[in-house]
Amino acid sequence: MLSTVTSGEVVLVGAGHAHLHVASRAASFRERGIGLTLIDPDAFWYSGLATGMLGGEYEPELDRVDPRPLVESGGGRFIRDRVVGLDGDDGQALLASGARLPYDVISFNVGSEVATPAGMTVAETAWRAKPIRGLLDLRRSVEEALSPGSGRGSGALRALVIGSGDTGCEIAANLDALARSHDAAIHVTLITDAPRVLAERSGLISKRVARLVRGRGIDVHTDATVVEVGGDGCRTDDGRFMPGDLMILATGLRPPGWLADLGLELGAEGGLLVEATLRSVSDPNVFGAGDCVSLVGHELPKLGVYAVREAPVLYRNLLAAASGEPLSDYRPQKRCLTILNLGRGTGLAVWGPLHWLGPAAMWLKDRLDRRFLALYREGSDGTEPD
Repeated sequence: MLSTVTSGEVVLVGAGHAHLHVASRAASFRERGIGLTLIDPDAFWYSGLATGMLGGEYEPELDRVDPRPLVESGGGRFIRDRVVGLDGDDGQALLASGARLPYDVISFNVGSEVATPAGMTVAETAWRAKPIRGLLDLRRSVEEALSPGSGRGSGALRALVIGSGDTGCEIAANLDALARSHDAAIHVTLITDAPRVLAERSGLISKRVARLVRGRGIDVHTDATVVEVGGDGCRTDDGRFMPGDLMILATGLRPPGWLADLGLELGAEGGLLVEATLRSVSDPNVFGAGDCVSLVGHELPKLGVYAVREAPVLYRNLLAAASGEPLSDYRPQKRCLTILNLGRGTGLAVWGPLHWLGPAAMWLKDRLDRRFLALYREGSDGTEPD
């Protein structure tokens, strides 16, 4: 039976970027007589290393952090379960296990999922860019298919990547890198309904990345709207069929669809609608951060850097809300550094109108990613949690 902390209970739903920051400061809650509980069905998988893990550059142990020792070392607790609903009147979170978890303040940091474009049907066998854990399964599947004993014969493995944004380009490049690391052949095709790859970035960046991927033998099909992703390939709206062995969706991100079951007001894209304080506009006891929220007055990209910047504000406001103190505002940065992993030691760094492509960008990305993970490594060896 789950117990309630009489002096206040804060519940964190999801082991995302922002909640790792809060969980690592569990002692601050304990010192104020406030209970802190983190609930998640899995480990924390870091998006920054995800495509590098797919490409064989990083082992999964580096990309994964068990949140249990992080929160328990400060006197908090961890529950391996997932929230499926809220009883706001009684202040209880409804769990998949059937348990009810009491809270005074609750916060959501549950990431995002791949958005399926309207009019597209997708077979269950298709792979998706998220959840990140799925990219490890994809890597293992590719390695098995490329192994000498797979029985595939002499033909190259065919991979179709639908979507040519940041993630689509990273996945395509790292699938090629993974095959090369095994001295095996793979035929990667990048498919987009846009007129060019990385259409949301500058024309110069688009041209340079298109030249890079094509130079590695990756086919690029632009202005191609996929309407059907089957078990053996993709079909476009003009009737073309592209055969494939692996189909991977990288068609943009959206907040998880199950958030609609919580009875809270959502933004236009389906995220929990929150004020500048990161508090829900419809329930003062609910907070949120990261990809799963929609911030009033802003349209923020689905990038982990925003959750990282929101984290200190969320931490202060959860303490304040549980203690009856004033809240502070989060102000999004006007620009942020993003670095793509394009495989084989090549990175693309973008800062506003500036960009650089090459090994130096990848070196910087590796350094920043490892430094972030090191903040939460204490007490966790990265192995599969119980």
